Amino acid sequence: MCPEEGSENEIMKYRIKMETVKKCIGGFVLAMMIQGCQVKDHQELVWEVLDTPALANSEQPFLMSEDEQLYMLWTEKFPEGETSLIFSEYDKVQWRNRIELVRGEDWFVNWADFPAIAKNGRHMIAHYLKKSDTATFSYDIRLVHSSSNGTNWSQLGKLHADNVKTEHGFVSFSPVEEDSFQAVWLDGRNMEAGHHAMQLRSAEIGSDGKIVSEQLVDDMTCDCCQTSLVQTDKGTLVAYRDRTEEEIRDIYFSLYREEQWSEPKAVSNDRWEINGCPVNGPKLSASGNSVGLAWFTAANDEPRVKVAFSDDGGMNFGEPWVVDEENPLGRVDIFMLDENKALLSWMRLNQKDAELRLALIDKSEGILISKVVSELSSARSTGFPQLEVAGGKVFLAWNQETSDGKRIKMVKKSLKEIYP
Repeated sequence: MCPEEGSENEIMKYRIKMETVKKCIGGFVLAMMIQGCQVKDHQELVWEVLDTPALANSEQPFLMSEDEQLYMLWTEKFPEGETSLIFSEYDKVQWRNRIELVRGEDWFVNWADFPAIAKNGRHMIAHYLKKSDTATFSYDIRLVHSSSNGTNWSQLGKLHADNVKTEHGFVSFSPVEEDSFQAVWLDGRNMEAGHHAMQLRSAEIGSDGKIVSEQLVDDMTCDCCQTSLVQTDKGTLVAYRDRTEEEIRDIYFSLYREEQWSEPKAVSNDRWEINGCPVNGPKLSASGNSVGLAWFTAANDEPRVKVAFSDDGGMNFGEPWVVDEENPLGRVDIFMLDENKALLSWMRLNQKDAELRLALIDKSEGILISKVVSELSSARSTGFPQLEVAGGKVFLAWNQETSDGKRIKMVKKSLKEIYP
């Protein structure tokens, strides 16, 4: 079960520690500045706030790009109790449309388990979560599909084959072959039998939206950390937070080649021992055979954001760079700009509350630039900020509390102004 309603002592101790750190940050930051340790913080940029088609009570933005096009998927709640899944496309200077994919009741709308979308030619796939029982964490993954570049959508049913009334979520998609998709998700079907562990499962989705195959990737994973999936020249690569019998919850990866998943391996042996899910998953991005993998860890009570790179399509990863060890909250995202450099976003606690940061990382040289993007709330209501690059612009989006309820906030900046 996710820790949102749980009472795991380790989770509580972790949160108390982070709150204590937050209170001490004012003096710490001042001391660091006096010592001249902020050399990576160049003059901060002013980001342009971008109006979006998202209305009041909107949340859960998910960004995706294809060449110069930016796509956003999100949910909106209505007073009558319904929730809608909405999609739009940004074409260089304006949003071109606002299309409702599906609307319904009894959805599971959660700060950490959000809908995703992927595109492969004219075919697109997306998902939402629908309650399967009255229990808090009993919900199914429902698919919607388009074969018209997102103009028209049809419902496909469940992604997973089982009918067990437990948790199914944290989905990632990746295009494969000419018109198909690979999907991975966390699956709780085994938990009903008393195994008390989530599994990582995968399925291939054909161009007609039908499930071609379903496979087990890992039979014991962390309960509610996001998964991440990318296509490389060597196959389909997944990253996720693993779980051992000793409650070590480190980031693992596996590569899908020749119709089977490789034996999962740790990207870095952080050995974070925590008796509950930290709700902080990894993110992948690829440029050909160059792959960046970003994640958060608090092993040894030392919160850190790290990134590691692969030069062989995700078969192996090098030693990680520590991007932030000054009280990060995690909630990472990453975008590979080319084979050597990546942009990485994450949240960090500060004297006021929290800030969204952006760093430029070179896989050989480490951090080149690190900047504050915006002040924001450290609360769960902020969700997981999204990072994407399209048409020479950098976009970031997250949830923001307003007088009308939650609303998606988006900012953009020319990539040349960040990385001349």
